[in-house]
Amino acid sequence: MIRENDITIIVSTGDPAGTGPVISVKALKHFKKNRIHLLGDRTQLERLIEKYAPEFLEKTDELLKYSESKNIDSITPSEKTGKLSFEYFENSVDLVLNNKDSVLVTAPISKELWLKGGINYKGHTDYFNKRFKNESIMFFFSENMKIALFTHHIPLKELWRYLTKNRIELFIKTLDYELNKRFKLNLKLVSGSVNPHAGEEGYLGDEEEKLIIPVLEKLNKTGMEISGPYPNDTVFFKYKDRKDIAIVSYTHDIGLSPFKLINFFTGVNLTLNIPLIRTSPDHGTGFDLVNKIDIDENSMVQSLELAIKLRENERE
Repeated sequence: MIRENDITIIVSTGDPAGTGPVISVKALKHFKKNRIHLLGDRTQLERLIEKYAPEFLEKTDELLKYSESKNIDSITPSEKTGKLSFEYFENSVDLVLNNKDSVLVTAPISKELWLKGGINYKGHTDYFNKRFKNESIMFFFSENMKIALFTHHIPLKELWRYLTKNRIELFIKTLDYELNKRFKLNLKLVSGSVNPHAGEEGYLGDEEEKLIIPVLEKLNKTGMEISGPYPNDTVFFKYKDRKDIAIVSYTHDIGLSPFKLINFFTGVNLTLNIPLIRTSPDHGTGFDLVNKIDIDENSMVQSLELAIKLRENERE
């Protein structure tokens, strides 16, 4: 359990038809001394508190200070639940921006239901990019593996349009600043590759030789510590369990496949290069799991703990 502090935790409970409301409420018992506000459907959350965290019943009004009932008759995935999850999320962002000693933790949403509900964002990261007019970084954090994604949700065929020296350099500089200067995590950076065997000195592709290596050499001359590029089929195994290493992955699936294989119920999605702290469980809505199994809240607990730690580090 995290020690008591003056940081306010704002939790957007995600799609009301998914696992988000359950894991948000179940996580409360791990943070009995922290100031937490859950944003979601008040009636649903009241029912879940009574079931999973009855010791918090006396604190319901404070916990649900920013929630109201939305008359959800049957909580099944729909355009309505997609719209509501966006409303909870956007209201949570506004609350955090208006309170400098607060952090944001977001439970899972459905990108498909956002789009079907008329929400023109391809998820949380796309929203941050457009609202703050910058390129945020998707960073995945666990004790045994840390992965930074150079590209997010793009078709693989579009990678070559993004893979330029300027973009790679800016990405790595921003990543180093966020991790080591802003949040003081003291992580060494390691670069993965694009081509099989890191291009095999150009025989299997020349992007490493022409783009990645020159940038890494330039950055190392400035005093930044980043090694690679290493072949993707070995880099994750080599640096697994190294708590002091963050690996740069140039595509979404290359980075997240090994990460989720090892950390599906413990990983945290951290958004970097935005003017607030935002973390999220590294799993989806689990529409097919609600009311069928005992939903594990560990990833939500890890998300809350990391958000608090980063805010404390940022204030030092």
